[in-house]
Amino acid sequence: MADLRKESFESALDFEDIVSFVATDNFKGGEMAAESILDAFEANDFSAARLGKHGPAFVEGVDALRKLVYAYYDPDFSIAGFLKQYPEQEENLVHLLIGNVYREDVGGLLRAMDEYRELPKYEPIYVEHASA
Repeated sequence: MADLRKESFESALDFEDIVSFVATDNFKGGEMAAESILDAFEANDFSAARLGKHGPAFVEGVDALRKLVYAYYDPDFSIAGFLKQYPEQEENLVHLLIGNVYREDVGGLLRAMDEYRELPKYEPIYVEHASA
């Protein structure tokens, strides 16, 4: 049964997809940085708060991709089982699988994944959000 589950997960997501997500994530990170820099020039404000305003959103997206990779390699993680227990997360999971990780509701999906199956522990990247 575990092999069938793994095959179905692999048909939904393969290693090339993960590499593609990471590349797309890098482009999005560059786009966010460029927006922050342009905004800083327009406001003549080069403070950490202004330049780092996209930091928390970027970090949450990176953590979402990291969790997806951990789930992919966990032999006991089942998408079908996860969705049976958390059917309300189906749309969020689809967004994560297609690489759309910069959404407000990705945090709920990540919490549900943690509740469903304890994946390897990691230290999330932390960016202190400075006040403007």
